[in-house]
Amino acid sequence: MKRINRGLRPTLLMPALLLLAGLTGLGMPGCSSQSAAEKIPIREQIKGPDRAMDWGLIYYQSWLRDRNATYLELSQKHMAQAVAAYYEIQLHMGYGYPDFYIVDKRRRRGCQYLFEIADIAAKRSHPLPDHSTGCF
Repeated sequence: MKRINRGLRPTLLMPALLLLAGLTGLGMPGCSSQSAAEKIPIREQIKGPDRAMDWGLIYYQSWLRDRNATYLELSQKHMAQAVAAYYEIQLHMGYGYPDFYIVDKRRRRGCQYLFEIADIAAKRSHPLPDHSTGCF
């Protein structure tokens, strides 16, 4: 009876290990626990918010030139998207990453523009919704 149990142990252990590996995603290379954003390099992730901030600045400069309230709204919208995206990148990145402070500087600059846009809108009696996500 003991010989039968010894012979069955490896055969029972192997399917249990395979099942455990399959449940944790180790057995399937396409199904890892990392999100898609974590697989993209940080410098690539920063490009999206950079574009949004550029568009926000373009609309802000257009507002300075034409004083059209639509430009102010678009500037705020794009700047708020950039700030929120920078904030999300910072949350996923952590303090240990060298580009953390570069992203932080860009996020804070975006917040300054958002506060300036809100101040201008309040002075012009053109209230804008609060989009200060990521600004402290």
